Amino acid sequence: MPHPIVIAYHLVWMGYGWWLPNDPRGSTSCNIRQDVLNDLGQVHFGRKRIQPVSAVIRKFYE
Repeated sequence: MPHPIVIAYHLVWMGYGWWLPNDPRGSTSCNIRQDVLNDLGQVHFGRKRIQPVSAVIRKFYE
C-alpha cells in the first residue's frame, strides 16, 4: 500500500485555564481591554488563594 488513506484526525484545543480578566477565580490579565467587561468586577492578577464557590462563578457567567 503506497499511500494509506487517512480516516480521521484528532485535534486537542488547549483553552483550560484562560478566564476573563475579572473572573472571580483570578486570571493572568493585568487590565481589561473591552469596556463591556468593566461592569463585571475588578481585575485580579493570578489565581486567588481562596477560590469562590461554584454559585458565584455561575452567577458571574450569567
